[in-house]
Amino acid sequence: MGFAQEKLFAASALNVQFDQKKKKKCRPAYLLRIICSADKVSALEKVLFENTSSIGCRKYVVERTVMTRENILVQLDYGQVSVKKCCYLDLVRFYPEFESVRQLALQTGLSFRKIFDDAKLKAEENKC
Repeated sequence: MGFAQEKLFAASALNVQFDQKKKKKCRPAYLLRIICSADKVSALEKVLFENTSSIGCRKYVVERTVMTRENILVQLDYGQVSVKKCCYLDLVRFYPEFESVRQLALQTGLSFRKIFDDAKLKAEENKC
C-alpha cells in the first residue's frame, strides 16, 4: 500500500490514507481514501487499478473550505523561520513550517519546540 500511496501522491492526489479492515468471511482488506480535484479523478483511478488489487471504487463529490495561506519569514534573534499565515474572515493563525524549524534547530543546537514556539509567538505579536 505504501507504494500505491507514493504513486497516487505523484499523480497529484491531495491526500491518501488507508486503514486495515475485515471483509466478508473475515478476509483482510484495506479501505483506501483519496482526495483529489475533479480533473484528476480519471488519472488517479488508473493509478489505483494499476497499483492495487482493487476492482472498483466509490466516488463522492464534496465541498471544501480552506483558509487563505501565505508564507512569511519571521526573524528571531538566532535566525529566520518560514511561517504559514492562514486567514478566514477575521480569524488568523500562524504555523511555523516544520522543515524551516528543523533546519534552524540543527544549525543552532536549540530545541525544535523552542524555535517553533518562538516563531509562532513572534508572528502572532507582529500580526505579520
